[in-house]
Amino acid sequence: MNKKKQKLNKLRRLYAALCLLSSLVFLASAGITLAQWRRADETVNTLSVGTVRGVIIGYEDTENTLSVTDTVAKEAYVQNIGDLDACVRVKVDKYWGHERTAEGKLVADPDVSTENIKIAYNTDDWYRSTDDGYYYYKGIVAPEETTTTLFRSFTVTEAPTGNENNKMSADITVSMEMVQAAGNGLSYWKVTPEQLGITYIPEQTEVPKTSVVFNDPSKGFEFSEGSGDLFVGFKNLIPGCSRTQEMVLKNQWESGIHMYLKAEPAENNTVDQEALHELLEKFIRITITDSSGTELYNGAVGAVFDEPLSLGQFASGEEKMMNVSLYFDSSAGNETAGLLGNIKWMFIAEGDDSEPSEPSETSEQSHTSEPSETSEQSQTSEPSETSEQSQTSEPS
Repeated sequence: MNKKKQKLNKLRRLYAALCLLSSLVFLASAGITLAQWRRADETVNTLSVGTVRGVIIGYEDTENTLSVTDTVAKEAYVQNIGDLDACVRVKVDKYWGHERTAEGKLVADPDVSTENIKIAYNTDDWYRSTDDGYYYYKGIVAPEETTTTLFRSFTVTEAPTGNENNKMSADITVSMEMVQAAGNGLSYWKVTPEQLGITYIPEQTEVPKTSVVFNDPSKGFEFSEGSGDLFVGFKNLIPGCSRTQEMVLKNQWESGIHMYLKAEPAENNTVDQEALHELLEKFIRITITDSSGTELYNGAVGAVFDEPLSLGQFASGEEKMMNVSLYFDSSAGNETAGLLGNIKWMFIAEGDDSEPSEPSETSEQSHTSEPSETSEQSQTSEPSETSEQSQTSEPS
């Protein structure tokens, strides 16, 4: 009898150990990570820096032989051939000289006064600064537009000193400079708009909202705008300017996702890559905020090349408004003018493809049945493979 009792106690201890083992298997299995998926799609944004360029027109390089007091009709205009609204200033220099170089340039004689060359300036539309001698145009010149003429004629009122043999020549040279009208460009010349009587209100171009919609893991993201360029307002940038673009992000899938944003230089860039890299790392910053004003990112565009930026968790059907603000540092020099670069923006979605499975009552009972004195085999039943596999599914 004692032997039978000892055997039964031994089986009970074995049963307890098996129960503990099955509990550990259950707990460990329930904690296994679910199958994860990741979907990434990209769109290309063209980022361009505006150019300020102009040419002098109407002032032909002609030689005139004239007598004292003769008046010669001459005009000079400046045309904006860049892609930004611009302010213009012009410098006029007068020389008398005895000879020319092989290239035709007059060798100026500094001892001969040019006060006898009188130019009829258009002072209605141009302002002369006594500080630097420049003539400033009293208006804004839009792309492809032209100023009014700076002057209309000139007259030699008396013969220059030293022209006894009538062999002296005179040159009138006109040089032009431009700065962008926006971003307080006139401050570069230390001139105020008030001095020129200019009131500049940049034309406000309505920038449409863009959208990024996640459909599902197989279809991926869908971008608004036919070209896929989400940042349509980031064109013709100028030092000191700020631009803002609104973007709607939406999860249209039946389950929740986490969304990320990453940037890369596009392969079809045709500009100097080193110059473009410096532009994105040093001069252009972006700030991304959500509709509540929470700041998700504030830093150089180039930093988003390194690590994906989290845009947050999106429940099924959830839509969020994001504001992307860009600032182009005013310290950027002329070397950035005309830069055109393509940036690849990659949107990433991550999520789980299933919910955790609950253990069945049957499998739990198979681990907790009490041993009987008459049935020794039921004491050592193993947990079924099926119930264990349902807890330990490997990520796909």
